[in-house]
Amino acid sequence: MNDRKAVKKTELPRRKKALRRTAAALALLVFMILTNLYGFLPIQALRNQEDLSGVRRTEILRRDYLPQVHHFSLFYLSCNKDVVMLTSMRWNLLGGWYPVYAPVLDCDGSEPVVSGTYGVTYSDSDQYILYVFGCVNDPDIASLQLSVTDLSQDPNKITDTCQITEFLEAEGHRVFAHP
Repeated sequence: MNDRKAVKKTELPRRKKALRRTAAALALLVFMILTNLYGFLPIQALRNQEDLSGVRRTEILRRDYLPQVHHFSLFYLSCNKDVVMLTSMRWNLLGGWYPVYAPVLDCDGSEPVVSGTYGVTYSDSDQYILYVFGCVNDPDIASLQLSVTDLSQDPNKITDTCQITEFLEAEGHRVFAHP
């Protein structure tokens, strides 16, 4: 009979300890979410990059996952009334999702075509991806033929040409991205 009472006395503190630890873990999780210390979702990294770049909230138009660049890497093409942004982000265990780089293009309508590039090297080889992105403000332009020479990665000055006929419509812009 005394053994049952001893078992109950030891189980009760264990349950209390487990509840306390669970409550502490939940409180820490809520704190990290509210203070944005850990990027649990990729959209948090995009919103952080918007804040860092001084850009108002953007609408996501395209999301690319390229595991050959990095196993936990995403690329977001987004825009608002004033800008087009291509955000590269990665995930790691300690910091969650975080933005790596995000070129921003000013698409205020003063130029008929605004374009930019962003080059990414594969993590395990010498291969290279070059994103070409931008916006078309002229409604008469139905397609684009772009020629890009990236001297930083190719000293031989080889030019890559791409034909763009499909545009994404958002915020009064026609936005494109290649690849």
